[in-house]
Amino acid sequence: MATTTTNAASLPETIAKAIGSGKSKNEVMKTLVNSGINPADAQAMVDFAVKNYSSAIRAGAMAQIGSGLLLFFIGLVITAGTYSMASSGGTGGFYVISYGPMIFGVVRVVRGLFRLIFA
Repeated sequence: MATTTTNAASLPETIAKAIGSGKSKNEVMKTLVNSGINPADAQAMVDFAVKNYSSAIRAGAMAQIGSGLLLFFIGLVITAGTYSMASSGGTGGFYVISYGPMIFGVVRVVRGLFRLIFA
């Protein structure tokens, strides 16, 4: 049987990373409360993590922005590539507007920017 132990000193950084990766402060608090920590202590832990581990929050937000940009450009390349192939033929053809990855990418970028600004 394998057990996992968490160093108490790394808990604030873990909380900050969770917030940076997109979880709200309330979601993190609920998780802490559900694990047996009283609400006042959970609030204090979240506040401490946000105040003292802002670099972990920024790193998570930047990762979210990066993955959003990657998704957007994948969708853009698919759309441009299929359009180019369709327009180069003499008889026309069809192309794919890959809006799913582009929309999801923009949403991730915006969420990451909000996380950078407001967390």
